[in-house]
Amino acid sequence: MPIKTSSAKAKGRKFQQSLRDRILAKFAGELEEGDVVSTSMGAGGVDVQLSPLAKRVFPVSIEAKATRKHPAMAEMKQAQANIYKNTTAAVCWSPHGTGPQDSMITFNFDDFLDLVVELQAGIYHKGEGK
Repeated sequence: MPIKTSSAKAKGRKFQQSLRDRILAKFAGELEEGDVVSTSMGAGGVDVQLSPLAKRVFPVSIEAKATRKHPAMAEMKQAQANIYKNTTAAVCWSPHGTGPQDSMITFNFDDFLDLVVELQAGIYHKGEGK
């Protein structure tokens, strides 16, 4: 039986909020509550909004998907269409039957390599963003 729309939205909202909470917890010394915000369901743009400071500390534009199946190119294209300037597009998803602690993330491989190079060099993205 298919999931009701209201249940799907609640599941997605809870997943986005868990991502927000985990980002804030990981960067507690650098970011405050208003720096990372879960958007309302159906709102355009990125699913987890970042302040200019948060974009420098955590340069990833997240498209969140609480879905039964692994996200495909359509979801990645959605993430790329909504990307903040000077960040990397990513689809964060929670595999069916798991909790938020088992979230997965999908990047374009070249973007992932660029992030690793920047981390090794101690470089953070600089820019105003959207």
